[in-house]
This record gives sequence, structure tokens and C-alpha cells, in this order.
Amino acid sequence: MNLPRLREGLLRILGTSACIGVLVSIAVAQRARPAPRHPNVLVIVLDDLGTDQLEFYGETPTPPATRARTAGGQLAGGIPLLKGLPATPNLDKLRRGGIWFTKAYGTPVCSSTRACIQTGRFGFRTGVGWILNAVGHPGDFELSSQEKFLPELLRQGFAEPASGLPYRCGAFGKWHLSTLLEEDRGHAVENGFNRFRGTMGNVGSFYRYDWIEHDAGSAPVLVQINGSQTHSTDTFNASVTRQAALEWIQAQTRSFFAYVGFSPPHAPLQVPPLELLPVSTRNLLTRFGLAPGDGLTPSDPPDLVRLVYHSLVEAVDTEIGNLIDGIPAQTRKDTMIFVIGDNGTPGVAVMPPHDPLHAKGEIFELGIRVPLIVNGPLVKRPIPAEGWKSTALVSAVDLWLTIADITGANAAQVVPLHQLDSVSFMPVILDPLSAGNRTTVFSQIFMPNAIFTLPPPSCYTLNDRSLSDGVYKYVRHQKPLGVLPCDVPLYWEGLWHLPTDPEETFELIDAGPLSPEASNALAFLRAEMDFLSGQ
Repeated sequence: MNLPRLREGLLRILGTSACIGVLVSIAVAQRARPAPRHPNVLVIVLDDLGTDQLEFYGETPTPPATRARTAGGQLAGGIPLLKGLPATPNLDKLRRGGIWFTKAYGTPVCSSTRACIQTGRFGFRTGVGWILNAVGHPGDFELSSQEKFLPELLRQGFAEPASGLPYRCGAFGKWHLSTLLEEDRGHAVENGFNRFRGTMGNVGSFYRYDWIEHDAGSAPVLVQINGSQTHSTDTFNASVTRQAALEWIQAQTRSFFAYVGFSPPHAPLQVPPLELLPVSTRNLLTRFGLAPGDGLTPSDPPDLVRLVYHSLVEAVDTEIGNLIDGIPAQTRKDTMIFVIGDNGTPGVAVMPPHDPLHAKGEIFELGIRVPLIVNGPLVKRPIPAEGWKSTALVSAVDLWLTIADITGANAAQVVPLHQLDSVSFMPVILDPLSAGNRTTVFSQIFMPNAIFTLPPPSCYTLNDRSLSDGVYKYVRHQKPLGVLPCDVPLYWEGLWHLPTDPEETFELIDAGPLSPEASNALAFLRAEMDFLSGQ
């Protein structure tokens, strides 16, 4: 009998009712601040920002001041460039007033993590394992409307009128879960959101991008098509996203769920508006002759590329602060805020001692371990000065059932719980020192986007999977397929001991022989992966 999987399955089935029982006691434990009946929920998704870029995670030592070269290859006068990581005072404030997770995981690329968040299901079930609408991969696949999206959980999970009480739902910013065909531009609203304001795919340029406005009951409107029309969206994408989200939140008169996807610091690497940046960063950009809208490519000097990337992180942090500060005080007190990354940092922005070949797009820790911050009225009080630091295992899919528990939605009324991969981390919110309900955490990248049945034969041209118990990490990497489009796959296996090898530089299986502890971990993780996602 597979006891860990049985335990997780039982916890999924019992989790919602158990957490509702716990919620009843919150008013006793937090007498000065009783929990709202239906808390607002704000989910902020960061794009291409790993834990290595946030100073409070303590993973990247401060580098010495460096000299940078101009585009012409000349020394830039010895101007100190990167003295440290991006300044993120607003994310820091959120984590100091809440919980920050050190073992939270997404997938190696953005679309698949976003699909996990919206459905509570892994990519091999939904078919989203790669970037949707990527160059060389036609936009002929989208996250199916047959899935139950988060707003459908909040519409169908209550014994309330058909109007969708008690929650209204809005999505803003980057969507990246559907095709770019015009008839599909209403994908978010078609799946439960009352309003969508944003971009359907990746932003081509922060000053040139498609912007869609769509409300339930009306047709979607293409306000701006690749910057060809004059409109107020001719500005920094993150600022437009923040403004659209905040205007909607301020207008709500009942509980809301807001999903906000900021595009930067995702490429293209263009200098953001200077007013969103610390003075020190403005001065550096100016001294190197960089102005808002100027773009860099990976072939530019690495220090300048990282400077612009850092400026984008700082600009998004400012807009996160502007968003939260703009929420009315009482509304803010009743709002649970989740900030999560979609994947790791891109290689061009990675700094020593990290390996840029282990970054975004790869199944290594640097590519899949993401920031996760939770802040709001249900977080256990009193909160330590540095916030609660949790080492519980958490996956992006877990937001689905966690939000069900927070809002009181009956998840089983919406989708059979055995079809979910989500495991609620509500117990960690109520007690941040607890280990949580997860015993393993899974991640995957595959292409093409489609649902294929495993075990063999496989039709994936790429299929890399990882499974970790928080101490040992097991990876199954598919070798190139044979001549046939679908073939029996062969795999290379890897095992790492994360506490002593966080950069994954010493693979244990090939090095051999394994210690008894490592051998037992390998057997367990192999069996778990077979059970979860096939051979």
C-alpha cells in the first residue's frame, strides 16, 4: 500500500471540511481580529522571478562592485554597477507581515504554472506543459474550458443564488493560457471571471502590446493591437495592469477574487519608467545612457543586462505596493494576499554562485523553486518581526484547494476531489511552523502541449519530471525519441541531496554507491513518480 499517497488523498478529501472546522476557532485564537466570513482573495503572479533574486531568501551573496562595458566595448569609467540584488521593499513588507515559503514550487515555464494555479491539476492532466503560443509552436492549444477554473470554484462552490454570490472575480494582466485567435480572446471570462483586462500572451514590448478588455455578457474588445492604436495603454505594462486591477477592486461592494499577472521582469528587457525606481538605480541607468523604453538583448554586456532586469523587478515591486496601498483600509484588512512566481529566473539574470544553465526552462531547483508569500487576516498572530518562515512543501497547484478553504467554497461540489492534485496548505497559514500536508512536490516540463497516455509509447519530444521530499530530489529526464513520432521512451535518472547540494552539482546515482538513506529515498521517489505520472 502506498501510504504517503493514501495520506495525501485522504487529506484532500477531508481538507475542506477539516479546515472549515479550524476556521470556526480562529476568532478565539485571534480575538482582536476575527476572520471575515468570506475573505477577499488577491493572487499576484510574478513573471520570471526566482527566489535567488530576493534578498530576504538569502540565496545570492552580495557581489563586489564591477566594471561594465558599453555597447562599443569600452570600459564605462569604473562606475560601480550591481552592488546587490533588486530592492523590493513592498515584497519585503508583505513577507514581514505574513508567511514566506522556502520550498514552494512551480514549473520551469510560465503557462504550465499558471494552468496549475487555475485548475489545481498537473500539466500532464490538462495538457499544458510548455509555453502556449511560443515561437515555432502554433497557437492551436489552450487550457481546456472543461477544466474548473478558480472563479468557477467560487461561483459553483456555494449554496447561493445563481448570480455567483458571494464572490465576484476579475483577472488582470498576463493570461497566457489560451490561443491568440480572435474568437478565443474571451477565454478568462468564458471560464468564470466577471472581468478581464490584459494581454492574452507574452508582451512583445512593454510599450507595444495587445490589450484586451472583456466583461461578462459582452464581446471582448481589442483596445490596442501591438501598439498600433493610440490609447492610454501606451505606457508601462505593469502600470496599466495595476491600474485596471485597482479600479475594479475599489468598485467592489462584496467579496472578490482578483488574479493579477504582472508581465515584467519577463523579456523583453526594457528600461521601465524611472519614477518607479529607487534613486540609486535611476542614477546608474542614466550614467550608462539608458532611458525608459531602451531595450537590451542577451548579447549585450551581462552586467547591463542584469541592471535592466533588476530595474524591472524594482518597478514591479513598486506597482505591487501601489496596488495594495490603493485598496481601501477595511477591504485590505479582509483580504488574503498570495504572491507567487511562475518559474525561476532566466539565465541572463542569474548571478554567481548559481548556474545559468540551471535556470528558467530547466527542472533544476533554480528553474522551478519560486517565491511564495501569504499575507492577510487568517495568518497566525502574533507575527514575528521577520515574518513567519515556512519550510513546508507547497506546489502552485495547491492554491486551488487553499483558496477553497479560505473562502468556504465546497470544492467537492465543483469537481471530484480525486481528480485534483491540489493539497491545501491552509494548516500552514493557521500554524506556519507546521509541516503542512504535502510529503512530496512534483514538477514537469513537456512538449508538445497535449494530453498523452502513459506508460509507453510516448509522443512527447521533451518530458522532464522531478519529485522531491524536501531532502532528496529525483529527476527523470526523457532521452530523445527514436525515428517514429511516438516511441517507447528511455530516461536518464538523477538524484540529489538538497540540504548539502542546493546547486545540484553532485548527482548521486552515477557517482554511486548510494548510502542506505539515499537508496531508500530513490526507491520511494521512483515508486511515487510511477504512481503519479507513469513511467
